[in-house]
Amino acid sequence: MRKNIGADGSGVNLNTVLVVGAAVGAYFFVLKPILEATGIKSTAEEEAAKKQATQLENTGIWDPVTTLSKKYPKGTIIQLLKAAEADQLAKNIYDAWGTFNDDEDQIYAQFNKIRYQSQVSSIVDAYRKAFNQDLQTRLKSGLSESEFNQIVTIISRKPSGISK
Repeated sequence: MRKNIGADGSGVNLNTVLVVGAAVGAYFFVLKPILEATGIKSTAEEEAAKKQATQLENTGIWDPVTTLSKKYPKGTIIQLLKAAEADQLAKNIYDAWGTFNDDEDQIYAQFNKIRYQSQVSSIVDAYRKAFNQDLQTRLKSGLSESEFNQIVTIISRKPSGISK
């Protein structure tokens, strides 16, 4: 066994250093990219999107308007959409679902049209009334995780629309 002597006189096994270095390199340059590509390990971007999704769920924007308004004290101002506008956005989302292929860009466009996070609640109401489906559930079942995360990102960039 060959040892190199350090400046402080400690013995360092060169073979151990090479093996540990190769293992670390293999993880970061081979194994980690494979795990992320196969979805076994989340990327930092996916983890950030999951955190955003949890934060949005805690605000109640995926709830119907009546439930959302109960989460905040009396006198809280919640920015909502007019019924006709919410109905149109809900219809546009519904129309984006295809038999074999969905129009994700059309879905993203509807969320880009709103000004506040709280306005999602208006679309949730309109979608449920028109199509008897929960919008968040439909989005999660019809889109991939990364496509749903794109919607979360679009919504997260907007001001909350809830003020006291």
